[in-house]
Amino acid sequence: MQLYIRRILALTSAVCLCFGVSCADARQSDLKEKITIDSDSQQADMNNDHIVFTSNVEIHQGTILITADRVEVFRENKARNQHSRLLAVGSPGKPAVYVETLDDGTKVRAEGRTLSYDITDKFILVEGGAYVRKHDNEIRSERITYDMRKSQMNATSSKAGGGRVHTVLIPEQLEQKK
Repeated sequence: MQLYIRRILALTSAVCLCFGVSCADARQSDLKEKITIDSDSQQADMNNDHIVFTSNVEIHQGTILITADRVEVFRENKARNQHSRLLAVGSPGKPAVYVETLDDGTKVRAEGRTLSYDITDKFILVEGGAYVRKHDNEIRSERITYDMRKSQMNATSSKAGGGRVHTVLIPEQLEQKK
């Protein structure tokens, strides 16, 4: 089980990258902090390398907070290579949320019906009313993906969700980072 919890460490830097935050901006001290997971219930299937935390799940690590109705941690054997992923799921009216305070005091927030992080492939997916915010800059769409290996982000919407990706950029805040 300790291995699964350690895998959550990788989520922090991955999410930072997903939201336009370099790992240099992230609080490096957060990655050295212990991880605590609180939930109303926990089930572990050690034979299948699967842990489920349910109801009012809160994951804390330094300034990082992940909240969800349900968090699942998986480790699979795909063609003999270990493959790990984490899935945080919200509930109706209460999305899964990731919040981190960066070294400069800026908060980064992401939310969606689901937050999925493929630890092995370094790929993040936020779906269902996906929303990412840093300062007053934000992206809203049905689906936001980030491929950490390629440093590529993609935001898409469905016709049912209005069919548009909405982005707000504040010029002064973009200039501050230069």
